[in-house]
Amino acid sequence: QVVYWVLTTINKLDKPKRPFMLSKFIQIAKYCKDLRNYNCCMQIMAAVEDTIMLRFDGTWEGISQKYVPLLLDLRKLTAKSNNYDNLKQELYKRNTPCIPFLQAYLNEIQEIEKEEANFLDENLNPTSPKSINFKKFKKIGKLIGELRRYQSSSYILHPQSTVQCFLLNITALTRTELEALATLTHHREQILEALATL
Repeated sequence: QVVYWVLTTINKLDKPKRPFMLSKFIQIAKYCKDLRNYNCCMQIMAAVEDTIMLRFDGTWEGISQKYVPLLLDLRKLTAKSNNYDNLKQELYKRNTPCIPFLQAYLNEIQEIEKEEANFLDENLNPTSPKSINFKKFKKIGKLIGELRRYQSSSYILHPQSTVQCFLLNITALTRTELEALATLTHHREQILEALATL
């Protein structure tokens, strides 16, 4: 839901205000990274990188150049290449508490499940006793162990009830609604530009 909330928040604004809000969310993604909340950082970056952002004219063109290096850094961290290898390397360096991006781990577990059988001699003789593929389960166990390591220590943050209430009550447009908004916004801005030349 965070992805659609970010997209909605940025793109409900008028053209001059969208680049400012986009810049704010790039900063928030950086703060999330600094707080080691990689899940939220990934969700914000998924929204920022979503193709629907390109349908809202002027959003990217108006962004301040001071945010470009920050954006490039976040793009490198959140790149999907090698099943989010950059992100996993960043996570692995941390001994402090963090909130990992679970999808990367779920993808890897799913890949292991697809590629390796539960039993070593599954296809030989269906009636004979089977040997468990410990190598497969050791790989899965290692991934789960990594996730547990991130939970071994706690954040020293105090709950902010106002922020919690806000986040629990956010509303966002669906993808279909965002696409419709993009089309309407594009037509509205074309009409306003035409009227300005009269």
